[in-house]
Amino acid sequence: MADAEATAAAPRAALSYNRIAQAVHWLVAALAVAVIWLGWGIAWAPRNTPRRDLFVLIHESVGLTILAAMVFRAWWRWRHPPPPLPPVLSRLETGLAGLTHYALYLLLILMPLPAIRAPPWRATRSAISASSQFRR
Repeated sequence: MADAEATAAAPRAALSYNRIAQAVHWLVAALAVAVIWLGWGIAWAPRNTPRRDLFVLIHESVGLTILAAMVFRAWWRWRHPPPPLPPVLSRLETGLAGLTHYALYLLLILMPLPAIRAPPWRATRSAISASSQFRR
C-alpha cells in the first residue's frame, strides 16, 4: 500500500509538452522568422537612411525579445521536464536530438547578445531616425 501511495505522490513524466512550453516555442519560431525577414530588409535598404535605421532598430528589438523568451523557455524547461523521447530511437538518435536541442538553445540565446553590446550612440541614432520616420 505504501508503494502505491508513493507512486501516486511522485510526479509523473509528462506525456506531451504543456501549453506554456508550446506557446513559447511558437512565439520564438515566429520571432525568428520575423528577425530573418528584417535582416533581409536591412541588407536591401540603402545605407544611412531612416528606413535602414528603422529596420535595424526593429531587428535588434525582436532579437532581444527572442533572448528574453529563450531565457524564460530555458527556465520553464528546467522547472517542467519535457516528455521522454520515443523508445524506438537509438542511443545515437537520442544523443543527436539532445545535442541539436541544446545547440539551438545556445544559438538563440547567444545571437541577440551583440545588440546589448551595441554602442549607445548607435542605438540613439537609430531611435532618432526611426522616430523621424513617423513624423512624415
